[in-house]
Amino acid sequence: MKRPFALILTLIPTCLACLRAEAGVIVFANRTDDAVTFAIAANGEQVQAYRLAAGDVLPLVARGPAKVRFSTQGAITDREITPDSICTFSGTHRVNLVEQRFGEAIADAANTPAAKPPARAKPLDDVGVLPVMILVDEDEPAVRQVWETRLRQRVNDASKIFEHHCRMRFEVVAVDTWKSTNAITDFAMTLREFERKVQLKPPARLAIGFTSQYQKPDTRRVHL
Repeated sequence: MKRPFALILTLIPTCLACLRAEAGVIVFANRTDDAVTFAIAANGEQVQAYRLAAGDVLPLVARGPAKVRFSTQGAITDREITPDSICTFSGTHRVNLVEQRFGEAIADAANTPAAKPPARAKPLDDVGVLPVMILVDEDEPAVRQVWETRLRQRVNDASKIFEHHCRMRFEVVAVDTWKSTNAITDFAMTLREFERKVQLKPPARLAIGFTSQYQKPDTRRVHL
């Protein structure tokens, strides 16, 4: 019995430049045993509240220094955080917030110089969109209505993870088929064939292909 849907994914290099973030990033990490609730505002923008589960991380886009407010042991603590930094909540009884600038040693936020606001800044809650094209090969056993519904849901599930951790989400904008060569049994060769044969349909910038021709995964190398 064939094992369906080995995943093939290809990025178009010429499109990567347009996905670069224009604003700074603040990554919050919760290293406590409980959820942490905090509020953040930057450059006069409306205050936004967040609840960060234990062990979770949350990246936010910021165009300048941000003011963070959180409560610990009934006391309200205010901190000013600069962009391009990692802010870690830690402690058991008393929650502390430690800021670490990208590429620099851990420092007190009060002694950390403010970063220059980048040009064309984006708001804190901005999420980027990556247009996606999904395809199946001719070995797909199901009718289009069935496999398209299933694969759209699969991409949507993956998108939720990327949106939470990377502030980017996938949006399926094109659906098509591609013809794989049954004689090819090596995953890397199948990937190269996919990249050679498939043409992106604008506005898609990412193509994800699903093949059903393999009876079992390729055990000679890492596979998806």
